[in-house]
Amino acid sequence: LGPMLYSLVRFTKPARVLEVGAGYTSMFLLQALADNAAELEAYRELRTARLCRCGEVPWSVDAFFVGGGDGGGRYRGDGADAEAKAEREPDPHWLPAASSSRHGQSAEAGAGAGAGTSSFQPAPGTEDSRVTGGMLHCIDNMAHAHTTAHIVSAAAAALGMSDRLRLHQGDAFDPDLPSTLAPGTEFDLLWIDLGAAHRIEGFFDAWWPRVRAEGGMVMVHSTLTNSLSRGWVERMREKSRESESGMPPYGRFDTVSLLEPHKMFQNSISIFQKRGGPYGRYDEPIHTKYP
Repeated sequence: LGPMLYSLVRFTKPARVLEVGAGYTSMFLLQALADNAAELEAYRELRTARLCRCGEVPWSVDAFFVGGGDGGGRYRGDGADAEAKAEREPDPHWLPAASSSRHGQSAEAGAGAGAGTSSFQPAPGTEDSRVTGGMLHCIDNMAHAHTTAHIVSAAAAALGMSDRLRLHQGDAFDPDLPSTLAPGTEFDLLWIDLGAAHRIEGFFDAWWPRVRAEGGMVMVHSTLTNSLSRGWVERMREKSRESESGMPPYGRFDTVSLLEPHKMFQNSISIFQKRGGPYGRYDEPIHTKYP
């Protein structure tokens, strides 16, 4: 699953990721966020040199890098400064990771902090700025004897990515946590690997309002071949078909599930993508006539 999560983050460019349970996959998520920042820096350098083109056709989307345009809502970037400020506020759950300077300024210093001291910095308030300042929030209760949370913190420091990690100590099922964890931050991706299928429905309902309306995603592990979570998935599939009418509490969303057919356990994921939620409809922008 680590490589899949890495590829998903690299492809879709989320800025704020929430992972329930720090561990093996945390490092793939952190590396993807850092690699996204490096990729976007290369794009800004090419744009500055007027080389980000395919022949005479622009290769990059102006709305992503400089703002403006409707962009179908995906490029609004208008909450970036507010999110960064919220992430700087005291959080009773947050356990600071070891400091690191590999990526320059801390991502918590603002969504536009960038990935180092390059002169090709993102424009403040843009989606470029949000993604360049990508942050991984992890929830772990640190209660079990073989917790890997401390390993994640140490590994992030060793790889120079502590500035992209916020580790929150707490019970993921705490009913107050969706309101108190990083208030003001909307998440582009939630990765849920709870191992508690009988409680997933309530957990999903509690965190769904924190998912970004413009295509934000929730990815849930091990959903298809166990009877406890399969019933929930089938109900969600039905709700997705009803969601064209914007029925509460989920509003419009799409879902797809993937199965590893050769494995008995932990062999599937289900992805739920918000399509505007209860506040309207989200559609991706159309940039060109031909593919």
